[in-house]
Amino acid sequence: MKKTSTGGFTLIEMMITIAIAGVLLAIAVPSFRDLIINNSISTQANDFISGLALARSEAIKRGTSVRVTAAGADFGSGWTIWVDANANAAIDAGEALREHEALKTGFALVGSGFTNNAEIQYRSTGTSDSSGVFTLCYSGYTGRLISVSLTGRASVAKTASVCP
Repeated sequence: MKKTSTGGFTLIEMMITIAIAGVLLAIAVPSFRDLIINNSISTQANDFISGLALARSEAIKRGTSVRVTAAGADFGSGWTIWVDANANAAIDAGEALREHEALKTGFALVGSGFTNNAEIQYRSTGTSDSSGVFTLCYSGYTGRLISVSLTGRASVAKTASVCP
């Protein structure tokens, strides 16, 4: 009489496979979360940099000042890029070029060193009204420093320390 093999997994082999998969997932999931948050920090910084670049190029193209104004106390609440067509220092109908929603929960974007930390103004020459630094943070991670020079150029670099 011949023995035939059914060719499947035994219960023990399946339990060992599931245990190994569980250990690998326990190691990989925190690293994946870090990757997602770090990419989100970079994305938020690039969104802000592109908004500043738009404001600067529109100021040069239109030959008038363009402002980037925080929606709330700081830029973490969102911001509006607008042309002050009637020079009344207020956003009127038709003056907004682009609005950006608030940053994702847990993120903070705060300006320091500017004449007005809640607004940047680009002149028709592409220069800014003041220079300073924006700090983009997410608690427990390395943030980004977004520097704006008097020439209007914006650059981004990682912070030297972890955000509080």
